[in-house]
Amino acid sequence: MLITNGAALLAGMGVNATATKFVASFNAKDEYEKMRRAGYGCLIINLMATAIISIAIYFSSDLLASFLFGNIAKGALLRLLLLEIVAISVTSSLAGILTGLKLFRQLSLVSMMTFTIRQILVVTLLWLGWGVSGIVIGWGIGDSLSSVILTVYTRKFLGPIRLDFGLAKLLKFSAPLFFGEVATYAWTWFDRGLLLPLVSLAELGSYNVAVTAFGMLDAFPSAISGVLFPFYSHFYTEESKRSEKKEDLENAVLTASRYLSFITIPLAIGLAATALPAATVLAGANYADAAYPLAVLALSLAVACQIRALGSVLVVLGRTVTSALVTVTSVVIPIFLGILLVKNLGILGASLARGVSLVILLLLSMIVLRRIMKLQFDMKAYQSAWLAGLVMGVVVLGAQQIFYNKYLLVLYVGLGALVFLFAMRQLRTVTREDIDLLSDFLGPKMKFITRWLGKVLDIK
Repeated sequence: MLITNGAALLAGMGVNATATKFVASFNAKDEYEKMRRAGYGCLIINLMATAIISIAIYFSSDLLASFLFGNIAKGALLRLLLLEIVAISVTSSLAGILTGLKLFRQLSLVSMMTFTIRQILVVTLLWLGWGVSGIVIGWGIGDSLSSVILTVYTRKFLGPIRLDFGLAKLLKFSAPLFFGEVATYAWTWFDRGLLLPLVSLAELGSYNVAVTAFGMLDAFPSAISGVLFPFYSHFYTEESKRSEKKEDLENAVLTASRYLSFITIPLAIGLAATALPAATVLAGANYADAAYPLAVLALSLAVACQIRALGSVLVVLGRTVTSALVTVTSVVIPIFLGILLVKNLGILGASLARGVSLVILLLLSMIVLRRIMKLQFDMKAYQSAWLAGLVMGVVVLGAQQIFYNKYLLVLYVGLGALVFLFAMRQLRTVTREDIDLLSDFLGPKMKFITRWLGKVLDIK
């Protein structure tokens, strides 16, 4: 995974975000020829970089195997990994283009379908005794299928292939983003890298369970952040830049902050309160040590949830160098902090370092953006979600003290959800507009949910 993600990062060259930005911006102005040239230009850059990285890994596979595994025979496994590297590298730029076109439904369906196929292949090949090679082959086939389908969608919705968009312009825009992605890659792995020489493999395994569960939680606000990127690009075009009118973008950030608070904070506090049963249900009783790191990570995300409303704003504003510097700074400081904490606190120290990095990223982004635009968050929604979330957390923890069983996790979650809703009812923060927006999102067949929710929250 480390090699695959690193190779895909190098092959991506930062063009996935660049593709989203340019495609969404030109699409908003109905400049379809420029949109096509920009999208296919990013794809060409990605394909050339992927070819170079793949050739390099192929010819250095034995050397890499000797360095990483101490066994040159593992070189064959790395060569087998090339199918997966090519597949996810190409998929990243294709997904960037389709995100710019706001084809979220197609992306979701392809992702769900190919992930299911990939996992079925992995389990089948493991059952047949193929071992790690079976896992790698399952990855490669499943993600290759994804890249093929996304290529068909890209050709269908982006239009005829055009290759005359200035690659130099795209590279200039994507270069700072690439360094920012390098920093993000370091952020993804720095805590486990610090733990490896300092703790036992058993402790590292527990921490990995915490990070995996945290990733499941963060998938919700991260998905919202991904959806916001093309919409921000739509609101902020070159015309609005020249006229210095950023009101639409500012209002979009304000609205996004409201719903990120309503979604992320209760989920995060709920996961922190149920960290022990969640960790043991996910991975077994031997990984109970993951509970405290998981709680720290979840609460950190609840505190810094608004970073998901700001994640792409600097890129949309064209401040890609600034975006990269903010990301790098938010990684470098926690790395040094982590060195101190891990020595004394082990996996809990690593989770604290990762949590601090989220808060630093939010604070730095706020400081920079407030010099560029009128930055506002819906603090009433944030405070109400926190207050209701704390009430929920206390009740759920109290219920576990009275009677604990990890298999009652669903009941703890249900209890927490009801407590949160009734607390929000007393706070009167949710409005009819919020319910109507949810109703539009769910569609007519799911209106019974919003009707029930409106009654619970006493929305007239």
